[in-house]
Amino acid sequence: MKKYEKDFPFTLVTTEGELNRFYTENTHANWLAFDTEFIPEKYYKYKLCVISATTPRGNYIIDTLKLKRITPFIKLIEDPAVIKITHAGENDFQLLVNDHNAKPRNVFDTQLSNGFLQYDYPLGLQPLLQKALRIKLDKGALRSDWEKRPLSPEQCQYAVQDVVYLHPLMTALKRRLKRSGKLEWAMEENQRLENPDFYRNNPLDFLNNAQVNQFSRKQKVFLMRMHMWRHLEAEKENRPLTQVMKTGVLNTIVQKIDAGESALLKDRTLPVRFIRENLDTFRRLYEDKISNHEKELLDQAPEASNTTSRAGMLIDMLHQLIKYKGLKRGVSPKLVITGKELQLMRTDRQYMPTALKEGWRKKLLGKELLRLLENREDFYITIKKNKFTLRMKSRGVIFWQNLVAKIKGRQEDREEEDNVETAEE
Repeated sequence: MKKYEKDFPFTLVTTEGELNRFYTENTHANWLAFDTEFIPEKYYKYKLCVISATTPRGNYIIDTLKLKRITPFIKLIEDPAVIKITHAGENDFQLLVNDHNAKPRNVFDTQLSNGFLQYDYPLGLQPLLQKALRIKLDKGALRSDWEKRPLSPEQCQYAVQDVVYLHPLMTALKRRLKRSGKLEWAMEENQRLENPDFYRNNPLDFLNNAQVNQFSRKQKVFLMRMHMWRHLEAEKENRPLTQVMKTGVLNTIVQKIDAGESALLKDRTLPVRFIRENLDTFRRLYEDKISNHEKELLDQAPEASNTTSRAGMLIDMLHQLIKYKGLKRGVSPKLVITGKELQLMRTDRQYMPTALKEGWRKKLLGKELLRLLENREDFYITIKKNKFTLRMKSRGVIFWQNLVAKIKGRQEDREEEDNVETAEE
């Protein structure tokens, strides 16, 4: 096992002039590896504290707390001629996209790409470097206070370590991906990180669950108002949403507001002081007349439905087939379909993730499994002679195929075409 290097040289960037110099030095660099250190738990928005970067020109620590803007760095993020190398960079890009209006181009994420080579995805940088390059990192500064100034030498070395090996790691992964015939798949998946819409959540997602589906229309409007009130309070006080009000508390208030103050105060899961201080506000939010805009929002919200036992069983079974397809090709099943997409398929019979019908996922799954996923309410199961078989209920297509073949004098037994997956026990 190779030991980590303790002292990497780096340039500390703390002024606008130094950041402009960093940009000028690396305008024609063909790659840039970067990572961010931010604080997610103390403020309404994530607070960006440090950007560590490595390029062919050297290593850099960009002290973002000393800078009013990071526009030169964003220009490199948007430059299609520069490969941006990250590890688990989704959160880094999300911060840059949402807070700095960045439009990333030419991205390669080592964690994401490694998901096409082995099953234990997502894998942290330290174990991946040990496996791929036999390098061990020193993670002693993991829980550092990145707001504190000046930055300590240990913090700077920690930040540089997170990026200095990313270029050789990318080279090694690309070599393996090309050898396995999945480089094109990995590059296609990396392109999703370049889409700003990938980082924007649906603000009405909280309406899409079984519990909310039991709420009346008035309660759903109240729920929307409570979420908006929480956001406004959090932004005003610059605190995380959960410090203003936990989601479980919010949902309980929505359930019990109509029963009155006594019901709220008697519920041991609700903070008494918080309820008393804000009860008048909550009552007003509940009683105010529904506006036309709120009606439109409610109509646009995803329709949640209770998951039946059969629907849940079907999705669980089909998920196993998806896993099988992924593992057979050495692709992590977590990359093929997300937990959120599976839950939506359980609660909405018509929902089908668009991503499954495109690109590498379509090639991986194949037309028969995709047909099952799209028509999951229309198949049945048979177990006979040590065979487990899924068959489509609708036989109309097979009937017409057999009829045409009979007319042409080439009648064949097409029974096997109706079988989608058969597995020996």
